[in-house]
Amino acid sequence: MTLSDSDFQKRAKTAFIILGIWGLVAISFLLYYTTFAAKKYIDMGERLAWRKGIYGGSRGKILDCNGLKLAWTELYYTLKCSGKAQDKDLRQIQKIFPTYNPIPGRKFEITRLTPNQITQLAPLLRSSTAFKLVSVEERMTRSEPEVKKYIGQIEQTPQGELQGCSGMEKHYDKELKKTPGTYIVMLDRYGKWIQESWKSVTKPENGQDIILPVSLQSIISGEHNAIGDKTK
Repeated sequence: MTLSDSDFQKRAKTAFIILGIWGLVAISFLLYYTTFAAKKYIDMGERLAWRKGIYGGSRGKILDCNGLKLAWTELYYTLKCSGKAQDKDLRQIQKIFPTYNPIPGRKFEITRLTPNQITQLAPLLRSSTAFKLVSVEERMTRSEPEVKKYIGQIEQTPQGELQGCSGMEKHYDKELKKTPGTYIVMLDRYGKWIQESWKSVTKPENGQDIILPVSLQSIISGEHNAIGDKTK
């Protein structure tokens, strides 16, 4: 069966119209996503790539009337491994920490890193998602039992902040409390920080130092008021 010229022309026109409509639809979508919707998806991509966080600041110190430290905060860093580190990365860990022998496939932590160790870990932290550096705040108090009882205890909130729950730590909690700074940073496709993208949004503020109107000796001997006056 052969097509007549008129039938062929009709079918050709139909095909041309269909291709033309398809082309117009494709061009419309292209124009929409490259012009009108472009900013929307760029903004969406940036929201997914950028992360916010808090940093810095330290809880204030508690001192006696002679300036002796009774309570203070120490900041140190801990290396955490998810257990998914490659063998070559674990060999690098052994070079940096000769006395440590990590077991492949197991999670581990190494605490109180020195500045030199952190510097040596920098390339590994950039190249592997199995490792994370975490800052840890530890509240320190003099060892005398009388001082520990007088200063009181602190607890860590779900947000990771130190909060006084008894003694001087609780009484002066508002003054001692720090105000962390905030930052934004862009993540790569592996979820790692792009270091050059880190930006400080607000600066951190340390908590106030509290000088009590009592001496260390009077606290140890019990010759002191239950609560001291607030001074900075």
